[in-house]
Amino acid sequence: IRAVFKFAEHNHPCIVFFDEIDGLLPKRDSRGGGGGGERVDAGVVTEFLNAVDGITTDQKRKPFVLAATNFPWHLDGGVLRRFQTKLY
Repeated sequence: IRAVFKFAEHNHPCIVFFDEIDGLLPKRDSRGGGGGGERVDAGVVTEFLNAVDGITTDQKRKPFVLAATNFPWHLDGGVLRRFQTKLY
């Protein structure tokens, strides 16, 4: 994820599109237990949030981030807040 955003920042103008983002960035599970899969998902979500938050403030170099999902309720709340506009 970090490499995608770094590439986008250096190759402006750029659009980053995530299809079926719910598969990549599901809700971070607070149930605990299990085989540790929750930690992997939380790590990916955290990496995405850090990458989006680290995007340059220079509007000319800032990538345009789009995502699509059929299940927006499966996405982590932190991910949803990073998108300014939501179309249903």
